[in-house]
Amino acid sequence: LNPAMVKQTNELYELAGQELMEAAKKQTAAAKVPVHYETLVGNAAQQILTAAKKSEASMILIGSRGMNAVAEFILGSVSSKVAMYAEIPVLIVK
Repeated sequence: LNPAMVKQTNELYELAGQELMEAAKKQTAAAKVPVHYETLVGNAAQQILTAAKKSEASMILIGSRGMNAVAEFILGSVSSKVAMYAEIPVLIVK
C-alpha cells in the first residue's frame, strides 16, 4: 500500500464524516431529546455497541442503507449486527 494514498483516503473519509455529522446535528437539533455525537474508527457495529454501552444510552437509532441481498448475506449489515447484539432497543430507519 502506498502510504500517501492511505493518508489521502483517510483524510477524505474524515472530511465526509464531518460533513455527515454536521448534517445529522442540523436534523436532530429540533428533536429536544439528548443526542450523543461521536466519530469513531474501526469495525462499525462493534464501535457503535461499545459507544452505546459506555455512554449508557437508552436506545440506538441507526440507518439502513440497503445493501443488495448477496452482499448482506456475505458481509452482514452494520444495522443487522447492531440489532442482533445490542443490549438496548435499536430503531433502524431507512
